[in-house]
Amino acid sequence: MTLPCAEPRPCPRQPEASEESEMSFQMNTSASTIARVILAASLVGPLSTHAQDKPSAPGGGTLERIQKRGSLVVGARLDLPGVVQLNPLTNAVEGFDADIARALAARLGLSAAKVRFTEVPSASRETALNQGLVDILIGAYVITPKRRALVGQAGPYVDARAYLYVRSENRQRYKRPEDIKGKRICTTPTGTSVPVIQQNEGIFIPFEDVSACTQQVVNGTVDGKMGNDLNNLGFVKQYPDLVAADVPAMRTEGWGIGLKKDDIAFCRFTSGALKEVVSSGEWQRLWDKHFAPLGVAPQKPPVVGDEC
Repeated sequence: MTLPCAEPRPCPRQPEASEESEMSFQMNTSASTIARVILAASLVGPLSTHAQDKPSAPGGGTLERIQKRGSLVVGARLDLPGVVQLNPLTNAVEGFDADIARALAARLGLSAAKVRFTEVPSASRETALNQGLVDILIGAYVITPKRRALVGQAGPYVDARAYLYVRSENRQRYKRPEDIKGKRICTTPTGTSVPVIQQNEGIFIPFEDVSACTQQVVNGTVDGKMGNDLNNLGFVKQYPDLVAADVPAMRTEGWGIGLKKDDIAFCRFTSGALKEVVSSGEWQRLWDKHFAPLGVAPQKPPVVGDEC
């Protein structure tokens, strides 16, 4: 029964039966896609001995939660130019990792508009993931044994190299990692460079805000900052006085997608989706879009592993 509308409020237009059918189809498309992903993931054999120890049933996992919500919630730092950054002019989240998240969503039948980015400080990323506040973590999230003890990490999908960044006039003062002894070096509190600073007797200056850490180097307040090359390309372009020191790359760091630990179905989906992003050529297109303008040499994608 349709109630009459009180004037002067106009009556809402009632959709025709054919329109209702089309609307229902559009709303159910992504749900059906995710349901097929859940079924496929549940039929695939275990990925590792670890997966056999604690199998994760598809029901109640991340895939089902995404299906019910109809969106993918991504936890990330939003201050990494070229990687994942909030554009203050458009209010859009841009960068290579941001588009990787959208590529994963597309393989769940979700449009780019259904990807929600939530800024998560580095120190609370794993907590946010394990509490279900976000579905995945991105943003130069380096794969390490310590992190894999807390959460799952699918990948690697990028190989980056860790460097020391200093003011241009100080570039040649640093030839070896030991040359940072007694120097004030900043990075994020949970960054993978912290042990390197401590092992070489540098003075670790924690900064949650990567942009603020960079600004302190440019201003001369600290002697340098440590981080991987892809994270810092945008800053090097922004600040002409900021350069990589003559110290060789200290290590290679593989980036992974952070997942809730032991959610095997979602691990299988994410690993498979990353492999498809690589094999389809989409990875290379995103690399050329975001990193080539920053002067990065062409790079082949790493081999995406099966274990999370």
